[in-house]
Amino acid sequence: MKKVKALIVDDSALVRRFLSETLSGDPAIEVIGTAIDPIFAFSKIMKEQPDVITLDVEMPRMDGLTFLEKLMKSHPIPVVMISSRTQKGCETTIRALELGAVDFITKPSRNLSEQLQGLKKEIIYKVKNAARANLRPAVQGGEAPDFGADEVLAAPDLHSGKKDPLTNLSLLYRPPLVVIGASTGGVIAVNKVLQGIDPRKAAILVVLHMPEGFTTSFAKNLDAVLPYPVKEAATGDVLKAGTFHVAPGNRNMLVEKVGGQFKIVIKSCDKNDIYKPSVNKTYQSVAKAAGSHAVAVILTGMGDDGARGMFMLRQAGAYTIAQSKETCIIFGMPKRAIEMGGVTEVLHLNQIAARVNRIICKQGEKSASN
Repeated sequence: MKKVKALIVDDSALVRRFLSETLSGDPAIEVIGTAIDPIFAFSKIMKEQPDVITLDVEMPRMDGLTFLEKLMKSHPIPVVMISSRTQKGCETTIRALELGAVDFITKPSRNLSEQLQGLKKEIIYKVKNAARANLRPAVQGGEAPDFGADEVLAAPDLHSGKKDPLTNLSLLYRPPLVVIGASTGGVIAVNKVLQGIDPRKAAILVVLHMPEGFTTSFAKNLDAVLPYPVKEAATGDVLKAGTFHVAPGNRNMLVEKVGGQFKIVIKSCDKNDIYKPSVNKTYQSVAKAAGSHAVAVILTGMGDDGARGMFMLRQAGAYTIAQSKETCIIFGMPKRAIEMGGVTEVLHLNQIAARVNRIICKQGEKSASN
């Protein structure tokens, strides 16, 4: 079996040595070299053709983000970022994921040598999975066939540059819910879908596998590019049309129907939860609270989180959509949802927003007539 060829790019001799020893200790990985900065790294990439790169952000001669952007444009290779948990580290990591990094590993801020030991399994797991990433569709954004004229709503004027507080809109008392789950490669995919959805008739919920701090930065970045306010979800938030909520890191976002309204409840993750936040638990709560009043989308990601919840949503009458294999960085989550029978339709990433718009428009009309 062919080994995964890994290149380590980091200006810390300690981190380079640790990553090299960790990855070389797995029989399926071959460390083909290390580089102290992006300039050295690029020459090794041209010569050795690695399958995956681990990349630090703060390095001499060229910072990691600049290098990543140039690399994704000229020689797309799966990249796993080495990140810190500081506010700056979180913001930088989200930007790296937007630029095309496949995944990230957070290094401890204290007792680096000692605490790195606890990251060995995560590092090996993420590097091996990143090497299998289907990178080109996500980075280059391949075109998809257009829907017919009867399939696409008129494009809403959502990008005037001002946040619309929705005060002049006739809001549904209980709007349709659009719930989106993703993991590896999900930042690019979520951005793509959200920028095409017309939120005037729906409330939007997003669940990504991220730790605390990173979801805060993710919500902040979305808020900067979307025309409606985006916030990290909190208990008691009422889901109205035009609201965007991101599940907070390491906690589960649930939806309950209270007095005719949909409200958010944030709960601590169980110690047995593998994925944090859990896409499954959000989906399951939406199935129970909203049923056919919901649209669920499952995007690129590693593992099987969301598959069981998608099945419950479809059984409850919700419309469920999975991202197609050719446009996923990692097809794991959509694949498992499809295999379990929880998916109504499989769509190219470029088609998902238009389909969601059509469905929530119909749901809104139905709700308003009842």
